[in-house]
Amino acid sequence: MNSNPFTAQAKGIRVACTTSASSSVALPCAGNVVRIFNGGTVPAYVSIGTGTQTATVPTTGAGAATCTVIPAGWAVTLSIPNDSAQNISGITGSGTANLDVYVGEGV
Repeated sequence: MNSNPFTAQAKGIRVACTTSASSSVALPCAGNVVRIFNGGTVPAYVSIGTGTQTATVPTTGAGAATCTVIPAGWAVTLSIPNDSAQNISGITGSGTANLDVYVGEGV
């Protein structure tokens, strides 16, 4: 991973989240880092990967890679593999949230 600061020219998209998983959306470009800001008042959960994604809300029992939490009002930076094309889906357990999603290089 590049240890330089995340660039101000990172391409971004907005993902609108409700209690039903959003459609799988292509990230705006390749990169090795995704930064997600949750502008909502409730936590949101995302699934990021190749192919169609469907985010889920965590449940008791077996863990799932489709429910990474983005706390309300927080920005989270996650690594994504190999600069390959990735897709994202989001969901909330209640209410709504807009996720601003940026892809780039750096931390």
